[in-house]
This record gives sequence, structure tokens and C-alpha cells, in this order.
Amino acid sequence: MATHHRNSAGQGKKKVQVSFVIRDEVERHHRSGINSLQFDPLINRLYSAGRDSIIRIFNTKTNK
Repeated sequence: MATHHRNSAGQGKKKVQVSFVIRDEVERHHRSGINSLQFDPLINRLYSAGRDSIIRIFNTKTNK
């Protein structure tokens, strides 16, 4: 089992590169399972994060 140590100076932190693509695409389902769901009731949006590394946004009022 790996053990991770952190000190108060912030040494030992790993840099993580995150990349993403924003595109207007209509694909109504994930290609694999779903890891996480989040609902925003103020704007009626459901966000789903899938194992396919895609975050999908659904409008719950229009079902799109």
C-alpha cells in the first residue's frame, strides 16, 4: 500500500493536467456507466459524468 506524505510547505504536491473539449453534440446516452450525477434545480439541469470521460448536461424541462 502506498503512503503519501504532505508537509506544511506544500512540497510533494503533484501537478495534474486536465484537458477537455466543449462541443455541441447531441448524444443522449453515455457509452459506458455513470460515475456521478448532479442536479441544479435553479436552472433545471442534470449533469452526468460517465466512465467514458464525458460530462453530459440535460435540461429537465425539455428532456434534451
